[in-house]
Amino acid sequence: IQENIESLNGIKIHGTPVSLRAYLLISLYVLPFIFTPNLVYNLHDDPRWLIYLLNSINGFVLISLYNLQDLLEDPFDQMGMDDIKLDEFEFLEPGPLEHAEPANA
Repeated sequence: IQENIESLNGIKIHGTPVSLRAYLLISLYVLPFIFTPNLVYNLHDDPRWLIYLLNSINGFVLISLYNLQDLLEDPFDQMGMDDIKLDEFEFLEPGPLEHAEPANA
């Protein structure tokens, strides 16, 4: 249990690296400007709705990944479905040991 507590504490303190978050944001803003001309060039004979559909799917996936990263960032903020709900745990104060028998007996 102690090892799991330390792991959760590390997740709470450190979170997502800044470089990973920056890479995702750069991809979110820059990739449509690279992806769309590439689709237009490669799919110039195909129907135009296919280009719009692929661009929409690309944007949806990137925004979903960013939102998922935000939800997984802090497992204790009670905003996601899989967050750790500490209110459901019952922490008891340790009481005195009663009638403890020696190990040799």
